[in-house]
Amino acid sequence: MKIIVRCHQCGPNEEAALLEIANENLHQVICDKGHESSLVITQQKHEILFEVAVHAIVDGYYREAISSFAASLERYYEFFLKVISVELRHEEFEKAWKQVASQSERQLGGYIFTHLNIYRTSPPILPPPLVTLRNNVIHKGNIPSRIDAIKFGDAVAKIINDGCNLLRRTKEDHLNEIIRQTICPNNNSNYPAQILRTYLNCLIESELPPFEGYLKSVQTHNKARF
Repeated sequence: MKIIVRCHQCGPNEEAALLEIANENLHQVICDKGHESSLVITQQKHEILFEVAVHAIVDGYYREAISSFAASLERYYEFFLKVISVELRHEEFEKAWKQVASQSERQLGGYIFTHLNIYRTSPPILPPPLVTLRNNVIHKGNIPSRIDAIKFGDAVAKIINDGCNLLRRTKEDHLNEIIRQTICPNNNSNYPAQILRTYLNCLIESELPPFEGYLKSVQTHNKARF
């Protein structure tokens, strides 16, 4: 996914070159005037993946959208567990996570029982029809419709947003620490932070706007072909 960001050397009214989002939150950008700078995006991995899926819908790639929505949900499970486990040693969490990192069912199970243990209630999860849709798309090569992709993305967004709102209300210090680790890679706070415009954002407790309306507001760098 590519976005436009500001050049911190040129000033607030200047635009930098296209920034291509990668796995790490720390990015190098070069503006049209040749200024090289580093910046950190504040969004978590699940928020970025969700936005990748949004762009895929806008560009007409519905199968890719569902795949990215599903990945976003799995990364939210990891994020939730990181917030809950923030007082554990980082090495111990990573050691445990390696045991479930390659199996989505184990991640879901860890999420469900951790949520149950902390909040005494099971969390909302995808309903069976959407689980079947995801499995058919990812494992059987089915090609979904735009309506399918929107329904799936809307359901994923509600699960993630409600979960992050709950964390914000009950584990705010833990949540902020995980965000701090994202914004300050290697504990270096010298990089300017860039808050992207995304549908999901755990920086604040929020109520989601209508998903269809958000899709209509998104512009990608691909021109419409039809």
